[in-house]
Amino acid sequence: MFNLRQNQTKNYMNNKPLMSICVQKIYVFVAVLLFSFVSNSQVNIPNTTPVVIDFSSTMPTSVGTNPSTAFAGAGFSPNPTIAGRLNSNAWDIQGFSFGTLGFGGTQTVDAFGRGSINTGVISHGIYAYTELPGSVANPALLVQPAAGEFAPGSIILRLKNTNTVNLTQIEVSYNLFVRNDENSSSSFNFSHSPDNIIYENESALDYVSPDAADPFQWVSVGVSPSRSIIISGINVAPGAFYYLRWSCEDVTISGDRDEFGLDDITITGTFGAPAPEINVTGNGITIVNGDTTPRIADGTEFASSSSPIRTFGPETTQTVTFRIQNIGGATLNVSNVVIGGPHASDFTIYIPGASPPPTGTIAGVSGSVISFRELSIIFNPSAPGLRQAVVYIYNDDSNENPYVFNIQGYAFDPVPEIDLQGNTVNTGIIVDGSMIPITSNNTLFSNQVVGGTGEIKDYKIRSIGTMALTLTGASPYVTISGANPSDFTLMTWPNSGTINTGFFKTFSIKFNPTAPGIRTAIVSIANNDPNENPYDFLIQGVGITPEMDVFGDGQPIVNGSTIPSFVNDTFFDYVNINATTLDRVYTIQNNGTHTLSIGAITISGAAASDYTVITSPSATLAVGASTTFVIRFDPSVVGLRDATVSIVNNDLNENPYVFAINGYGVDYIPCSYGILETIAVQDFETTPATPTWGYTNSGASLSLVTTNGYAVSGDGGATNKFIGARALQNVNGTGNVTMSNINTTQFSDVQLNFRIGAFSATASEGLDLTDVVKVSISSNGGTTWSDEVRVTGNVNSVWSFVSGIASTSKSFTGTNTPSTVGPVTVPSGTINYQTTEGYSTVVLTNLPKVANLAVRFTINNNANEAWVIDNVTLFGRREVSSTWNGTAWNNGVPTSSIIAILDGDYNTSIQGDLSACKCQINSGRLLTVSSNTNALIQSNLVNNGTIVIENSGSLVQRNDYAVNSASITMKRDTTPMKLYDYTYWSSPVSGQTLTALSPGSTHFFEFNPTIANWQFTAGSTTMTAGKGYIVRSPNSFTSTPAVFNGQFVGNVNNGFTQIPVINGTSNWNLIGNPYPSAINADLFLGYTGNTGVIGGTIYLWTHNTPLTNNVYTTNDYAVYNLVGGVGTSAINSGVNNTNPTGKIASGQGFFVKALANGNVTFLNSMRVLGNNNSFFRTNSLLSVNQESNGELEKHRLWLNLTNTQGAFKQTLIGYVENATNELDRDFDGTTLAAGNVINFYSICNNETLAIQGRTLPFVTEDVVPLGYSSTITGNFEISIERKDGLFNSLDDIILEDKELQTYHNLKESSYSFFTNAGTFNERFLLRYSSQALSNPENNLDYGVQVYVNNHQLTINSKNDLIESIKVYDILGRNLFSKEKINADVFSTMLNETKQSLIVKIKLNNGIMVTKKVIAN
Repeated sequence: MFNLRQNQTKNYMNNKPLMSICVQKIYVFVAVLLFSFVSNSQVNIPNTTPVVIDFSSTMPTSVGTNPSTAFAGAGFSPNPTIAGRLNSNAWDIQGFSFGTLGFGGTQTVDAFGRGSINTGVISHGIYAYTELPGSVANPALLVQPAAGEFAPGSIILRLKNTNTVNLTQIEVSYNLFVRNDENSSSSFNFSHSPDNIIYENESALDYVSPDAADPFQWVSVGVSPSRSIIISGINVAPGAFYYLRWSCEDVTISGDRDEFGLDDITITGTFGAPAPEINVTGNGITIVNGDTTPRIADGTEFASSSSPIRTFGPETTQTVTFRIQNIGGATLNVSNVVIGGPHASDFTIYIPGASPPPTGTIAGVSGSVISFRELSIIFNPSAPGLRQAVVYIYNDDSNENPYVFNIQGYAFDPVPEIDLQGNTVNTGIIVDGSMIPITSNNTLFSNQVVGGTGEIKDYKIRSIGTMALTLTGASPYVTISGANPSDFTLMTWPNSGTINTGFFKTFSIKFNPTAPGIRTAIVSIANNDPNENPYDFLIQGVGITPEMDVFGDGQPIVNGSTIPSFVNDTFFDYVNINATTLDRVYTIQNNGTHTLSIGAITISGAAASDYTVITSPSATLAVGASTTFVIRFDPSVVGLRDATVSIVNNDLNENPYVFAINGYGVDYIPCSYGILETIAVQDFETTPATPTWGYTNSGASLSLVTTNGYAVSGDGGATNKFIGARALQNVNGTGNVTMSNINTTQFSDVQLNFRIGAFSATASEGLDLTDVVKVSISSNGGTTWSDEVRVTGNVNSVWSFVSGIASTSKSFTGTNTPSTVGPVTVPSGTINYQTTEGYSTVVLTNLPKVANLAVRFTINNNANEAWVIDNVTLFGRREVSSTWNGTAWNNGVPTSSIIAILDGDYNTSIQGDLSACKCQINSGRLLTVSSNTNALIQSNLVNNGTIVIENSGSLVQRNDYAVNSASITMKRDTTPMKLYDYTYWSSPVSGQTLTALSPGSTHFFEFNPTIANWQFTAGSTTMTAGKGYIVRSPNSFTSTPAVFNGQFVGNVNNGFTQIPVINGTSNWNLIGNPYPSAINADLFLGYTGNTGVIGGTIYLWTHNTPLTNNVYTTNDYAVYNLVGGVGTSAINSGVNNTNPTGKIASGQGFFVKALANGNVTFLNSMRVLGNNNSFFRTNSLLSVNQESNGELEKHRLWLNLTNTQGAFKQTLIGYVENATNELDRDFDGTTLAAGNVINFYSICNNETLAIQGRTLPFVTEDVVPLGYSSTITGNFEISIERKDGLFNSLDDIILEDKELQTYHNLKESSYSFFTNAGTFNERFLLRYSSQALSNPENNLDYGVQVYVNNHQLTINSKNDLIESIKVYDILGRNLFSKEKINADVFSTMLNETKQSLIVKIKLNNGIMVTKKVIAN
């Protein structure tokens, strides 16, 4: 059979039941059969005579009207009688939106009946075209396509075999016209079909109109006839139909479409004898003999590649039933059906139940009935993939034996298939390996507060494979790993590991970030999917948190900072401890992504009480907002006052926010400063900032940069490498940048500040731990260097000047031990290795004040990496000064907070006392501090000229740590000295030798407590600050007293000074005032560091008495403690002019008593103005009101023990606040025995005291024992030298002489008595009440009788035995003593006669009885 079955339309009916296909086909043929009875109106082909359809009145009535009329575009209806119509029993029109005609239908308006025209048209539809070559009587059928109208569309003409034999051939010709008046192109093609279902296109007859319009109008396509074809190999049975079709479609469109005309259709039939004609259909679609392209539509493809069937398990077969038809007129005999081909065994012929086999006879077409047999084939694949076979149907069709066509099917080995998607709300698919989280599938979480409640999202695991999915991991089957797994928690998980095909299980994950920023993790599900195991995908969320940053003076204060700095106001400057405070304002910024809550601010540390928060910040702070708080510094003592500020907040990793603060408490007034100013700056701009800091660099890796780089996540390498428009970068190598030398001597608080960024040329590289920016400092212009700070990267870290929020402030050490800073956390590659831990600001404080300060940067890194530095700045503060030019000050008279610069000679006796915070004497200039004047310099003293301090002049400094560069000459005059006389000295300068002090002397000594004696010292010995020495007068001196003019030359001593003391064989230590000014003894003795080391009393050698045979005849140690001072008396002076007042003059040496081995400390706070003329060995007399410690309540009594030969000793008894009646360090001073002929003291707890403090309140009943010692026998006198306080108003100051049983009021007169040589500690009592004089108990005899007879003294005791007796004359001389008598009667002979005797009897019961008798 000729192939009429090409280009068949697909019909997906293979899944319909076989019976329904049969019913459909039967219905179709029955419908055709019934219709043939209703109407014979179609193109009848009764014989071989051509049938012509030219749309004139001569065309057959089965095509047009009856009676016949010419076509006039009047539409279509069945068997029309209205002129100008066509018969719809022959015509079917499809493709207009108005509707479809259908065979036997009626459509007479709109697109189906546009009427007759003789020109071009625009409206779509069917027209009768009457212009040449046509006419009104002989028109052509014209169709006008439009968008969606007959594009596509078709005209179908139905033919009928009205002969008695089969129609075996049809010859068709027609004329085609076109009006190419549009710039569009359309096709007009011809096809034919035996069943109006499957059409065979005849491409040789295809026509496509030009896409460019032409000027021609209605033209014929080719010569007449335009198209012709012979359709052979057909076998149309008598009464059966055949169909011709003309189709139109758009090809290229630009505007409207061309018109087509159809005319002169001529059909000629050829007939023959009936013959069998085999035809095979599947799903109602003809399968062409020789078909090699199996299709689902006709059943020849049993299973497609998209829907393969299993090779094992359920649903492993597919059955297709084909029909073997006989469409010929004679019986068809099918002899055999064979399946061959490469996979023939996978296809089996199946005969279901009692159904007939596919072989046998098949009757020819009878009327419209086509007979068939069914061929069922089962596809049961044995292997996966494409399985192919060939069906051979052997029959007696003359030209189609065997009837052959290919069959095939796809198979697969069943496998599991996993699929994931979001489960709740966002149900998008999650692709395996997905690294881009999105909201639509629940892989992107919303922003969550770090440490908050978090967010839960759930997911669905689907089994979409061809067998059950197994989750192969251990329960909970889902694992979380990656960068931040701890931020994501599995909340629910599948209850088992098996998921059948088509089912699912769910799990959920909670995002609760532990840190701010992008947080990611990898979800992994192990399973048995062969190509998606494990199933991985990225989940992500952003942790939001407040980010607390604190600033002082606009500069960052790093959390955890331990080095306070002027730059950020964490150093509170030098503040006077006396009623001066300093406030610092700090700013808190919230640079995070969530509200910052601020809690309590606490201050802790050693000096926390010196700091107070006086203004608190806001409790909450919105993102990007700021607030302030104020801390006040009120130092309580001198020295560095350290504390720590702690701020409670809700910043995840900075709670509490802690930083160190300190300030310096001073008892001096610091210099006033100007503002912190820029000493020099280098910003690397084309026009650099001023004052410009020059620099040189070495190394090819260094260059100025104006470009961009990678530094911030997602920046695409577009982050600026500069702050202004240019910076200095180092790439791939080591470079050195050396800044020009700077003179910083005129500045304080010098500090280096620079900015640094770490950049990369790619998104995958950055700075590592081995990539370093090192800062070195030189104090000598680059001769030697000290490495101070190293900044590093960390595993490809990058940061910009903005994104790197870390900063560091380091204090210069000069020890070449650099501090290293850099990111701690290794950054993630998913964010281009960007880190916020990068150090973008570096501050180096406390740089030295030198003439040539040098700064050097050493930078190294690798290719594609860049260190960039910018805004290298040196800051400092100038102190306010005023300069003396010899006649006037240029900035006013300096005060204690202004620097005094002497550029002219200055004499305090002329220009007045000098006061300044610092003082500088320029070269060639002289500062003279005259006698009884002062130079008060709070801190540093720099002498480039000359400083002379005259005798009794004072140079006082307050800052214990002042830096002095000052050589001075200090003059000290002694009282007139004789040859061999000694003075106690201490040096106020360093570098002074003993010989330089007294060039004419040869005897120098110091006291050695270890051996308890004086030790000779060489004259070349350099005097130690704080140590005492004794120096004999120059050898040139004579017995005539002369003043010795001592002179000290050297660098001035200042501030903290210590000297060791020894508690050895002796506990006496000779020390001295180390300063060029007087010191306050009370402050010295009361200093905490001294109270446990030395006693509270000082002893000053006065040498007021002359030498006799090279030996001092009188004890010349004046004594002082907090009660007051006792002095010595110069011979023939008549007064005590050496009573110490508590001020120890410059150059003065003195004794103290060591309590333990240790160091005695001197401080500037002990120094006083003036009072520098009480140098012991001088003649001045200080008044009582100059004494120290006037704040203590004191009531004092000075008693002197003297004789007419010049012996002198003084003792002091005082009732003083804080004193007790026990031994007190601060108020009780023992006597210093130095070979004096007499000693006089009070007694407490068996200690002999030169000064005794007694408790308050004062009571008149108090009794103070007094003692004395003497190396000579004779008469002495006890008297009051002076008194103060309540003693001025007290009536009775009574001295009880227990030896003589007498009482004497010292306020009325001195008391004279006789004594032998010796020590007498029980003779005298000091009383304050007159009742002692009238106490009747003092006259009781207690049964004791005393009498003298014939020079025999007899004592008789009636009540108790006699223990001892003593006999005195009226001068107090002891004439007789007897101990251990133990009898009631005692007698002894007396040598003395005719005098009064005093007999003192002591009984065994302790009672003392005194009797006066006359010897006869």
